[in-house]
Amino acid sequence: MYEYGLIVFTSRQHAMSFYNQSKIRSRLTVMSTPMEISHGCSLSIKFPLLYTGIVKRELYTKRYLSVQGVYHVQSDGCNNTYTLMTL
Repeated sequence: MYEYGLIVFTSRQHAMSFYNQSKIRSRLTVMSTPMEISHGCSLSIKFPLLYTGIVKRELYTKRYLSVQGVYHVQSDGCNNTYTLMTL
C-alpha cells in the first residue's frame, strides 16, 4: 500500500505559486487533479505524508484561498482511496 498527501487547488496559478515557494519543493510533485476529487483541469500537489505539518503550516501562513482540500491518499496500485484531512 502506497500513501501520500494531495493538496487540491482550484487555481492553477496558486498551485504553481505554492510549489515554487515551498521550502520542501524537492519533495513535491505537480499533477493533474484526479477525477474522483474534482472535475475540470485543476492542478494538485503531491507530497509525502511525513511533511503534512510543514505543508499545512505553509498553506496557513501564505493564505491560499484556492485550496479545495488536502487529502490523505491510499493506493494499492489499481484503486485510490481519498480521505479529506482537516487544515
